[in-house]
Amino acid sequence: MHVRLAAESLIGLLMVPPDFLSQGRQPATAHAGDASSDAAFRRHLRNSLKDARENLGDHERWFKAIQACTHLGNSTEFRRARRIGLYVSIGAECPTLPLIITAEAQDKQLYFPVLLPAWMGSLSFARADAGSHWQNNRYGIPEPRPTATEDIRPARHLDLLILPLVGFDKSGNRLGMGAGYYDRCLEFRRHRRHWRRPLLIGLAFDCQQADRIPAQPWDVPLDAVVTESGLRIFKQEN
Repeated sequence: MHVRLAAESLIGLLMVPPDFLSQGRQPATAHAGDASSDAAFRRHLRNSLKDARENLGDHERWFKAIQACTHLGNSTEFRRARRIGLYVSIGAECPTLPLIITAEAQDKQLYFPVLLPAWMGSLSFARADAGSHWQNNRYGIPEPRPTATEDIRPARHLDLLILPLVGFDKSGNRLGMGAGYYDRCLEFRRHRRHWRRPLLIGLAFDCQQADRIPAQPWDVPLDAVVTESGLRIFKQEN
Protein backbone atom coordinates (compact mmCIF):
# COMPACT_ATOMS: atom_id res chain seq x y z
CA MET A 1 0.00 0.00 0.00
CA HIS A 2 1.30 3.48 -0.84
CA VAL A 3 -0.93 5.79 1.18
CA ARG A 4 1.96 8.19 1.75
CA LEU A 5 2.17 9.03 -1.94
CA ALA A 6 -1.49 10.01 -2.09
CA ALA A 7 -1.29 11.93 1.18
CA GLU A 8 1.79 13.91 0.16
CA SER A 9 0.32 14.88 -3.19
CA LEU A 10 -2.99 16.03 -1.72
CA ILE A 11 -1.96 17.46 1.63
CA GLY A 12 1.02 19.70 1.09
CA LEU A 13 0.74 21.15 4.56
CA LEU A 14 2.07 17.86 5.98
CA MET A 15 5.46 18.02 4.28
CA VAL A 16 8.38 17.77 6.70
CA PRO A 17 10.63 20.85 6.70
CA PRO A 18 14.16 19.96 5.54
CA ASP A 19 15.67 21.15 8.82
CA PHE A 20 13.23 20.07 11.51
CA LEU A 21 15.66 19.78 14.41
CA SER A 22 15.56 22.63 16.93
CA GLN A 23 16.09 23.36 20.56
CA GLY A 24 13.18 22.04 22.60
CA ARG A 25 11.12 24.11 24.98
CA GLN A 26 9.95 23.14 28.43
CA PRO A 27 6.32 21.98 28.00
CA ALA A 28 3.82 24.21 29.73
CA THR A 29 1.08 22.28 31.53
CA ALA A 30 -2.30 24.01 31.64
CA HIS A 31 -3.93 24.54 35.02
CA ALA A 32 -7.55 24.79 36.01
CA GLY A 33 -8.94 28.31 36.26
CA ASP A 34 -11.68 29.81 38.44
CA ALA A 35 -14.50 29.37 35.92
CA SER A 36 -17.97 29.22 37.45
CA SER A 37 -19.11 26.17 35.50
CA ASP A 38 -17.68 23.15 33.75
CA ALA A 39 -18.81 24.51 30.39
CA ALA A 40 -17.08 27.84 30.95
CA PHE A 41 -14.01 26.10 32.30
CA ARG A 42 -13.82 23.82 29.24
CA ARG A 43 -14.01 26.86 26.95
CA HIS A 44 -11.28 28.60 28.93
CA LEU A 45 -9.13 25.46 28.94
CA ARG A 46 -9.66 24.84 25.22
CA ASN A 47 -8.42 28.32 24.38
CA SER A 48 -5.39 28.01 26.68
CA LEU A 49 -4.35 24.63 25.30
CA LYS A 50 -4.85 25.72 21.70
CA ASP A 51 -2.56 28.69 22.41
CA ALA A 52 0.06 26.39 23.95
CA ARG A 53 -0.06 24.13 20.89
CA GLU A 54 0.06 27.00 18.43
CA ASN A 55 3.05 28.56 20.23
CA LEU A 56 5.22 25.66 19.11
CA GLY A 57 7.43 26.64 16.21
CA ASP A 58 7.23 24.66 12.98
CA HIS A 59 10.59 22.95 13.50
CA GLU A 60 9.80 22.12 17.10
CA ARG A 61 6.35 20.82 16.16
CA TRP A 62 7.80 18.42 13.60
CA PHE A 63 10.61 17.28 15.87
CA LYS A 64 8.15 16.45 18.66
CA ALA A 65 5.69 14.87 16.21
CA ILE A 66 8.35 12.54 14.85
CA GLN A 67 9.25 11.54 18.41
CA ALA A 68 5.59 10.86 19.28
CA CYS A 69 4.90 8.94 16.08
CA THR A 70 8.04 6.86 16.57
CA HIS A 71 6.89 5.89 20.06
CA LEU A 72 3.50 4.85 18.73
CA GLY A 73 4.79 3.10 15.61
CA ASN A 74 7.10 0.95 17.72
CA SER A 75 4.41 0.04 20.26
CA THR A 76 2.75 -3.35 20.57
CA GLU A 77 -0.64 -1.66 20.26
CA PHE A 78 0.21 -0.25 16.82
CA ARG A 79 1.99 -3.34 15.51
CA ARG A 80 -0.90 -5.65 16.44
CA ALA A 81 -3.51 -3.47 14.75
CA ARG A 82 -4.52 -4.25 11.17
CA ARG A 83 -7.21 -1.64 10.49
CA ILE A 84 -6.16 1.76 11.79
CA GLY A 85 -8.23 4.93 11.85
CA LEU A 86 -6.11 8.05 11.46
CA TYR A 87 -6.93 11.73 11.02
CA VAL A 88 -5.46 14.22 8.55
CA SER A 89 -3.67 16.83 10.65
CA ILE A 90 -4.35 20.49 9.94
CA GLY A 91 -3.09 23.73 11.43
CA ALA A 92 -1.22 23.27 14.71
CA GLU A 93 -2.34 19.66 15.26
CA CYS A 94 0.34 17.04 15.79
CA PRO A 95 1.36 16.06 12.23
CA THR A 96 0.31 12.56 11.22
CA LEU A 97 2.48 12.09 8.12
CA PRO A 98 5.16 10.18 10.10
CA LEU A 99 2.49 7.68 11.13
CA ILE A 100 1.24 7.34 7.56
CA ILE A 101 4.78 6.45 6.50
CA THR A 102 5.13 3.97 9.38
CA ALA A 103 1.76 2.37 8.61
CA GLU A 104 2.72 2.00 4.95
CA ALA A 105 5.95 0.27 5.94
CA GLN A 106 4.01 -2.14 8.18
CA ASP A 107 1.36 -2.84 5.50
CA LYS A 108 -1.56 -1.49 7.54
CA GLN A 109 -5.01 -0.65 6.23
CA LEU A 110 -5.61 3.05 6.85
CA TYR A 111 -9.05 4.60 7.33
CA PHE A 112 -9.76 8.31 7.56
CA PRO A 113 -12.85 10.03 9.03
CA VAL A 114 -15.51 11.18 6.59
CA LEU A 115 -18.68 13.17 7.17
CA LEU A 116 -21.64 11.54 5.50
CA PRO A 117 -25.23 12.87 5.87
CA ALA A 118 -26.56 9.34 6.24
CA TRP A 119 -24.57 8.91 9.44
CA MET A 120 -26.51 11.75 11.13
CA GLY A 121 -23.74 14.07 12.23
CA SER A 122 -21.36 11.31 13.22
CA LEU A 123 -18.18 10.02 11.63
CA SER A 124 -17.63 6.99 9.45
CA PHE A 125 -14.23 5.89 8.19
CA ALA A 126 -13.17 5.44 4.57
CA ARG A 127 -10.17 3.41 3.48
CA ALA A 128 -7.49 5.31 1.58
CA ASP A 129 -4.80 3.99 -0.74
CA ALA A 130 -2.73 5.27 -3.63
CA GLY A 131 -5.78 5.33 -5.91
CA SER A 132 -8.05 7.27 -3.56
CA HIS A 133 -9.58 10.58 -4.56
CA TRP A 134 -9.70 13.27 -1.90
CA GLN A 135 -12.03 16.19 -1.28
CA ASN A 136 -12.48 18.83 1.41
CA ASN A 137 -15.41 18.45 3.77
CA ARG A 138 -17.52 21.30 5.12
CA TYR A 139 -14.72 22.26 7.52
CA GLY A 140 -12.06 22.32 4.83
CA ILE A 141 -10.48 19.07 6.07
CA PRO A 142 -9.31 16.62 3.36
CA GLU A 143 -11.11 13.28 3.40
CA PRO A 144 -11.02 10.32 1.00
CA ARG A 145 -13.97 9.90 -1.34
CA PRO A 146 -15.04 6.25 -1.12
CA THR A 147 -15.79 4.46 -4.38
CA ALA A 148 -17.71 1.52 -2.89
CA THR A 149 -19.79 0.91 0.22
CA GLU A 150 -17.32 -1.70 1.47
CA ASP A 151 -14.68 1.05 1.65
CA ILE A 152 -16.68 2.70 4.47
CA ARG A 153 -16.68 1.31 7.99
CA PRO A 154 -18.03 2.40 11.35
CA ALA A 155 -15.53 2.94 14.14
CA ARG A 156 -16.41 -0.41 15.75
CA HIS A 157 -14.81 -2.24 12.82
CA LEU A 158 -11.39 -0.68 13.43
CA ASP A 159 -8.66 -2.20 15.58
CA LEU A 160 -7.04 1.10 16.54
CA LEU A 161 -8.26 4.68 16.30
CA ILE A 162 -5.82 7.56 16.62
CA LEU A 163 -7.64 10.71 17.66
CA PRO A 164 -6.78 14.40 17.40
CA LEU A 165 -7.30 16.46 20.53
CA VAL A 166 -6.91 19.89 22.03
CA GLY A 167 -6.15 18.59 25.53
CA PHE A 168 -6.00 15.53 27.78
CA ASP A 169 -5.54 14.83 31.47
CA LYS A 170 -3.96 12.08 33.55
CA SER A 171 -7.26 10.15 33.69
CA GLY A 172 -7.62 9.90 29.91
CA ASN A 173 -10.29 12.55 29.52
CA ARG A 174 -10.08 14.17 26.10
CA LEU A 175 -10.90 17.73 25.12
CA GLY A 176 -11.70 18.13 21.45
CA MET A 177 -12.84 21.06 19.34
CA GLY A 178 -16.34 20.86 20.80
CA ALA A 179 -18.34 19.50 17.84
CA GLY A 180 -18.72 16.05 19.40
CA TYR A 181 -18.21 13.99 16.22
CA TYR A 182 -15.88 11.46 17.79
CA ASP A 183 -18.00 11.10 20.94
CA ARG A 184 -21.06 10.30 18.82
CA CYS A 185 -19.34 7.75 16.62
CA LEU A 186 -17.78 6.10 19.69
CA GLU A 187 -20.92 6.15 21.84
CA PHE A 188 -21.05 2.33 21.75
CA ARG A 189 -17.78 2.19 23.67
CA ARG A 190 -19.44 3.66 26.76
CA HIS A 191 -21.59 0.53 27.08
CA ARG A 192 -18.75 -1.98 26.82
CA ARG A 193 -17.21 -3.04 30.10
CA HIS A 194 -14.60 -5.58 29.08
CA TRP A 195 -14.04 -5.60 25.30
CA ARG A 196 -12.61 -2.32 24.05
CA ARG A 197 -12.44 -1.99 20.30
CA PRO A 198 -11.17 0.03 18.71
CA LEU A 199 -8.34 0.96 21.04
CA LEU A 200 -8.45 4.75 21.39
CA ILE A 201 -5.11 6.57 21.41
CA GLY A 202 -4.79 10.34 21.40
CA LEU A 203 -1.89 11.94 19.51
CA ALA A 204 -0.67 15.15 21.12
CA PHE A 205 2.18 17.19 22.53
CA ASP A 206 3.16 17.33 26.21
CA CYS A 207 2.06 20.97 26.35
CA GLN A 208 -1.53 19.81 25.75
CA GLN A 209 -1.81 18.04 29.11
CA ALA A 210 -4.16 19.68 31.61
CA ASP A 211 -4.42 19.06 35.34
CA ARG A 212 -8.11 18.24 35.00
CA ILE A 213 -10.71 18.10 32.24
CA PRO A 214 -14.30 17.91 33.53
CA ALA A 215 -15.91 14.83 31.99
CA GLN A 216 -19.36 15.05 30.44
CA PRO A 217 -21.81 12.09 30.44
CA TRP A 218 -21.35 11.60 26.69
CA ASP A 219 -17.53 11.78 26.73
CA VAL A 220 -15.60 8.66 25.70
CA PRO A 221 -12.23 8.51 27.49
CA LEU A 222 -8.98 7.58 25.80
CA ASP A 223 -7.28 4.24 26.38
CA ALA A 224 -3.89 5.88 25.92
CA VAL A 225 -2.15 9.03 24.73
CA VAL A 226 1.16 9.36 22.92
CA THR A 227 3.34 12.45 23.00
CA GLU A 228 6.99 13.20 22.44
CA SER A 229 7.61 11.76 25.94
CA GLY A 230 6.18 8.34 25.10
CA LEU A 231 3.02 6.24 25.21
CA ARG A 232 0.90 6.43 28.36
CA ILE A 233 -1.78 3.80 29.00
CA PHE A 234 -4.74 4.87 31.15
CA LYS A 235 -6.34 2.46 33.59
CA GLN A 236 -10.07 2.54 32.97
CA GLU A 237 -12.64 1.55 35.57
CA ASN A 238 -14.70 -1.53 34.75
